[in-house]
Amino acid sequence: MYRLTSLHKNPLVSVYDRPCPVDTHADAQKQLDQVVEVLTWNLTHIPIFIDVNNNSWTFCTMNGAVVPCGGIDKMDEAVQQSLVPKLAAQIKPPSEAGIIHRQGSFDPIAEGLSNYLAEFVEAAAEWESNGLMLAHTTLASLKYRDKKARRFAEMYLDNRTGMSYGFMAYHLPMEVKPAKRWTGEPHEPRTDGNNQTVCMRVDNKVYSVTIPPVNVLTTRSGCKKTQLNPEHDIVRMSWRQGDIYFDIPVRAEHLACRPSYDTIAIISHALANYCVASVLMAEGFPSFP
Repeated sequence: MYRLTSLHKNPLVSVYDRPCPVDTHADAQKQLDQVVEVLTWNLTHIPIFIDVNNNSWTFCTMNGAVVPCGGIDKMDEAVQQSLVPKLAAQIKPPSEAGIIHRQGSFDPIAEGLSNYLAEFVEAAAEWESNGLMLAHTTLASLKYRDKKARRFAEMYLDNRTGMSYGFMAYHLPMEVKPAKRWTGEPHEPRTDGNNQTVCMRVDNKVYSVTIPPVNVLTTRSGCKKTQLNPEHDIVRMSWRQGDIYFDIPVRAEHLACRPSYDTIAIISHALANYCVASVLMAEGFPSFP
């Protein structure tokens, strides 16, 4: 742990010869609190608990998930489909230096996006009423082995006071053009104006997909997700030519707008939406708006 050269690229996995201490029958909030306590005290991202007596194993993740796995006969399936994807998950928020911030460049009212803001506010109220939004975890509320462990926790959170759970995002409509079948060797990503063209392999077929700029409305990291202020709690994230842009609302220039654990996931989903739609159109599916 103390000899890592990079916090971004080294997820810490611990293996324990005992049953998982988390009460899986507890409500979601209590279960999350118990998982976070295990992670913090042991300075690990994914603890694996082996229950020899019951021929089973369980692992936990940073977002509070408790994943029970079967015995040795289901080991390959559990590792490939459950554990490996979690090992690939981001363990530290992306650096602000890798994102282009454009202060005051987003005015949703002037751009005719008021209906989307209203949907966010309505969804936030629903989120609050159904009780599914889990409480913010603060660093001050957790127990640590020593001061050094506390400092590591702060570094992993990019010196924030804690972390919240969940986000809302809306992939803004865009024109989708069909991909092209590619018969030669897959080409490297290439740029043409604001677009980037990449090769994708789907079901043993190769497609060349030209991706235009992608725009997503999403909740601002650090805001109260269940009580949104539409004037400054909704930001626009954009992707173009491999770069991520944060467009800060004109009324939120005084607030911190930082990337979160979810930033890359949100952009990735939007890119995947476009790429899949493009390939489907190439295969004769109905056109997309």
